[in-house]
Amino acid sequence: MQIAKTLGQQVVIGGLSTGGTLAAWLALEHPQEIDSTLLFTPYLASRYSLLDQLIKILPIYFEWFNKDASGNFGYKGFCLKSLRIFLQLAKEVSEKAQGCVSAPILMVCSEADRAVNLSKQQDFFRKVVKQQPKSWYYCFDDSLHIEHRMMTKLEDNDYEELVITLAKAFVESDLTWVEFKQMAKLIV
Repeated sequence: MQIAKTLGQQVVIGGLSTGGTLAAWLALEHPQEIDSTLLFTPYLASRYSLLDQLIKILPIYFEWFNKDASGNFGYKGFCLKSLRIFLQLAKEVSEKAQGCVSAPILMVCSEADRAVNLSKQQDFFRKVVKQQPKSWYYCFDDSLHIEHRMMTKLEDNDYEELVITLAKAFVESDLTWVEFKQMAKLIV
């Protein structure tokens, strides 16, 4: 945080999946120091609760089924033991959001995401927006087929410009969630 504050006039943090979980934690821990938080399909729980139970007990390495696909940057899987840390952090983040103000949060999700629990994301957002009305939520429709790796065309997202435009609009705006929804209705 200290280094980020020296690099420009605004501190904008963000992350995808477990990086989103970590960014959510930071937004709740340092709300006055962060101008905007971008959460792209944050990992708050797995799509299937059985998987969360297995994550808590299995000491295995999970390799991506599509590990050789374009857009897989840097690693081919992960140790489930490491994911346990983020499952616990997600629980703490959700509990803290109940009564703490966070930095403004943009949460971008997708109905086609088969990795994470959409209802946990929506529940987290409802808690956040009660305390921080300048937060936004957007969920891509299932028909767009935007999966968990949603950031670029290389990661199978033909609509990457929508993700970028939404993030940029959020960072540059001061609108509350209610104002944003009203404006969206007018545009439609």
